[in-house]
Amino acid sequence: EEEEEEEELEMEPDAAGLEEFYDGTFSLLEGGLSAAAGQGSLEPQKLCRILEAGDVSPASKVLVALGGEAFVDELLLLSPSAVELLHFSLQTLSRIKEKYDEVRCWHMSVPNLPDVSGPFDVVFLNHLSIFVSSPQNLFRAITDLCRPGARIVVSYPRARCHLAALKERSSGFMLSDLPDTNNLKSTILSLPLEVVNLQDEPDFYIATLKVTGELNAGEAENTWVLTSTEDQSQIPLQIRGEVVHGLGRGRKQLGFPTANLSVEKLPKKAAGLRKGVYYGWAQVIATGIDSKVHEMVMNVGHRPTFNDSDTVILEVHILHHYGTDFYGKELRLIVLGYIREEIQFSSADDLMKRILLDIEIAQKLLSAGEMQAHKDLFFAF
Repeated sequence: EEEEEEEELEMEPDAAGLEEFYDGTFSLLEGGLSAAAGQGSLEPQKLCRILEAGDVSPASKVLVALGGEAFVDELLLLSPSAVELLHFSLQTLSRIKEKYDEVRCWHMSVPNLPDVSGPFDVVFLNHLSIFVSSPQNLFRAITDLCRPGARIVVSYPRARCHLAALKERSSGFMLSDLPDTNNLKSTILSLPLEVVNLQDEPDFYIATLKVTGELNAGEAENTWVLTSTEDQSQIPLQIRGEVVHGLGRGRKQLGFPTANLSVEKLPKKAAGLRKGVYYGWAQVIATGIDSKVHEMVMNVGHRPTFNDSDTVILEVHILHHYGTDFYGKELRLIVLGYIREEIQFSSADDLMKRILLDIEIAQKLLSAGEMQAHKDLFFAF
């Protein structure tokens, strides 16, 4: 059992070696993060920009990863309600704990999160993401620890060339690069996160993310979507069903009309789909209605943002304007992939933004040649 747990956590090279490497490169990695001038110090304006990006207030509960003593000095001047600190270096943690007993300190023996308390209003990740093999999993874990509306700040106070040089002599401890805008957006596709700001300057990097909702507690243990073998095990999946009446919220409140199918009347394989958002092709079979095959996104779940039903609902948004409803008509679907798990958003506006992104993802994926082949094969009857 212990061996299986270690594999799941994706433990990196030995903890002692990582700590020794970090202590030896502290000035290059953290830049001293000092508001005062001096050897290895970070220019005051850079530190101010990092802290300002977090929008810390006296009510904020703050998590800091790989922040040095000077960083914590400046952070505590903002009087947050609570601060927890994660670090690879026991020396750094000891100095900070001795100086500020109220700061809760955690030693990270490997690049995995210890049992911090949360939920947090601000997370300063700093450059932690470069030490993990999967930044996606890191952002997922951090999002689970945050309140809706929380800010996550990723930063590096020096030039990228310093990181490249360090990576060459890091003995495999530095596993990822700082993401550009496109990579960052791709990394957080399946999460309730949005990029507020990203500045990639010659000698300074900072990216600010906002948590737009929260993951369902029941789904917290699930692994990443889009490429998960488990999530794709029932796909491609063919579904046929009669369109039934829903609450009308998709059309009236969100502007995304949906065709609803009764899950209870579907075959077991379709009714047992994991909750979340899928993509594929759809066709309506009815006299006098466009019978062409169109792109679709499909949600399976309870609509947690509105919290108005305990019944699992299958809602299909067909990317085509029909000009009329088709209740009681046959809807044929072929489900080709899984985009993300079901998310509880903090507002209808945040949900609408995410639906637009889901549509964009679906259209991009369906443009691939193999997806077109599924369309031609399934609907050629």
